[in-house]
Amino acid sequence: IIATMSAVVNLILVYILSGVRAENVFPKVDLPCPSPEDIAPCTCTVSSIGQSLTLVCNDVAGDEELEQVFHATFPYPYFSKLLLFGNQNIHRIKNETFQNVTFETMEIHSTTLEFIESGAFKQMSSSLKELKLYMNQLSDDFPFYSLEKLEILEVLDLGFNQITIFPVLEIPSIKEIVMSHNLVGGINPDTFSHFPKLEEVVFNNNPIKTLPTEMFNNHTKLTYINFWEIGLTELKAGTFDLSTDTLSKLGLAYNNISHVEPGTFKGVSKFSLVYMENNNLTALDEDVYGEMVADDYVQILLSNSPLKCDTELIQTARVPAFR
Repeated sequence: IIATMSAVVNLILVYILSGVRAENVFPKVDLPCPSPEDIAPCTCTVSSIGQSLTLVCNDVAGDEELEQVFHATFPYPYFSKLLLFGNQNIHRIKNETFQNVTFETMEIHSTTLEFIESGAFKQMSSSLKELKLYMNQLSDDFPFYSLEKLEILEVLDLGFNQITIFPVLEIPSIKEIVMSHNLVGGINPDTFSHFPKLEEVVFNNNPIKTLPTEMFNNHTKLTYINFWEIGLTELKAGTFDLSTDTLSKLGLAYNNISHVEPGTFKGVSKFSLVYMENNNLTALDEDVYGEMVADDYVQILLSNSPLKCDTELIQTARVPAFR
């Protein structure tokens, strides 16, 4: 046995050294889809290299038919994606809907989905990376706390729903949160505290009105923050006191901001693009913006604001810091 294993290892080394691709030495076998008639009207497709499965269920007649699909025999129940778009007959996902089938990405959008039971994703605790449930009819019944059991969840997209509260959660793996176009009425100072890998925060078009200070103090990986059109009137010191130089875009446009305290943008520097268009700013205080524009690569977009130009600050800035 040892001699045989040694021979196999030597053969692999010969192939590697000769430049032969590994897949030509050990061809990959296509993963098996369920029988088409058993999962109809859903369809299963295999990726071009045969290493991932996608299930598309756009045409199911309703909740019961979707559940029935997963009672079929799945020879390989580990799918890459579930796609369900534009269906006006889906209203509820139950704990048992998906049976023992798991997904890495679930994307359900433009449907009439209203309710998801708290155990609907329980079998996906170690597989689900992206949960995209946008443009549905989800509300505050959404089982937020069940997400804490998803060990590798990186993307949560609940945009364009009817959710009014985003609770404080502990999801250490999360990188991207999208809650745009909901009814979220406020953000807790600790809302993002337990997301150490957080890179993108998108909460535009919610009636938030005020932002807590120091909510991003301990984050070191942020690249994109979007608070467009959330009814802001002022920004307080420490709001964007970031512990990172990775931020590339900060969206604050289409608000009613008329006052910004010094220290608001303390952590915004290096290659940042700050969107401040369509606000009510009448002046640019050097105590607020001076440190930002001293950096060659920061740009602040201020169009459609009733500004009285501060020529001294503009001369201090390296054009085109202000636009």
